[in-house]
Amino acid sequence: MKILVDAKMSNKVRNSLSSYGEVISLPKWDGFPDPVSSHPDMLFYPFPDGKILVGREYYNENRGFFDSLNAHFVIDEKTPGGEYPFDVRFDCLGVNGVLYGKDGFVSKRIIERYASFVSVNQGYTRCSVAMLSEKCAVTADRGIAAALRNNGIDVLTIRPGYIELKGYDSGFIGGAGALICEGVYGFFGDLFSHPDGDMIAEFAARHKIKAVSLSDEPLSDNGGLLILREALAR
Repeated sequence: MKILVDAKMSNKVRNSLSSYGEVISLPKWDGFPDPVSSHPDMLFYPFPDGKILVGREYYNENRGFFDSLNAHFVIDEKTPGGEYPFDVRFDCLGVNGVLYGKDGFVSKRIIERYASFVSVNQGYTRCSVAMLSEKCAVTADRGIAAALRNNGIDVLTIRPGYIELKGYDSGFIGGAGALICEGVYGFFGDLFSHPDGDMIAEFAARHKIKAVSLSDEPLSDNGGLLILREALAR
């Protein structure tokens, strides 16, 4: 499988990820500040059916790159960008037929794919949540935690901060890792560099998820990642 990642992801994390698939850096998008200019969770929205939503301007600027991936991209006429909250157009979270995001700023192309929409205050919704599976999640945002619990998701609430993101006070736990394959959730750096690392690992284990530190570096927000499996190809 192909794994699309932030161009600024560390070499150590890349090397660990390469044991799961081909690691490919994303082109930057000038509509975002430089530290997050190639963050997958802001540039794309992966639909449950394997199609991937991407903004037209970003797609057109990098047409050769996207054509080489041989994946099924769906075009949104607007590309996320600018000041918050106009940059969160794709940064929403879909779980079990329910979409969570900031009302008024999420792409209608995404909303129409879900049975219901739950508005949350934190626009960087997907960035803020480490979805270990469709049944359990980790977040530092209490509003999102409450919304997920209301829909039957088991949520571990952790303290905010302790995640590196250059240019910002802190990154988010959702951007600091991803479900790499069934039952394995990889963290971008050392999970135990976070003061709640032990709690996260124990919570994951209770749900039969293996929490893996992909390097010995401090935990870092790289905007998650985007996996293209063979089954998702055209």
